Amino acid sequence: MGLFDKFKKKKTDNDTDAVKQDLNNRNEHDGWVFLVHLLFREKPEMPTKEYMSEVMQKHLGNETECFSHNYELAGFAAKKYKTVFKEGPMPPQLMITKAFSTDEMKIDQIMRSQMWDCPESESILRECKYH
Repeated sequence: MGLFDKFKKKKTDNDTDAVKQDLNNRNEHDGWVFLVHLLFREKPEMPTKEYMSEVMQKHLGNETECFSHNYELAGFAAKKYKTVFKEGPMPPQLMITKAFSTDEMKIDQIMRSQMWDCPESESILRECKYH
């Protein structure tokens, strides 16, 4: 089964097709990689390792480890939590990349459909030139 096979088509109020996740069996999602694209009007810079570590520890606990940090990528492990893989339990990881221009990655229909509950989605997508 492909990554997007877990999504179902849904009709929205404005009669356009949208893709919505089928969350009936949440345990099937264990071990998945979830991608989140934050949208920005202006290009943000990568925060310092110290600042990011402080924020991660505030929200994820003191057992948070920064295992990678430079101007292009930051990686954190939340050791307080565990995700189970075939190889055994591991802490979930959060990877943060530098911001890219939306020209470098086109926002396709699948990505647009993730904003199904956002009435301002088209203006946000027009105004935000970085992700």
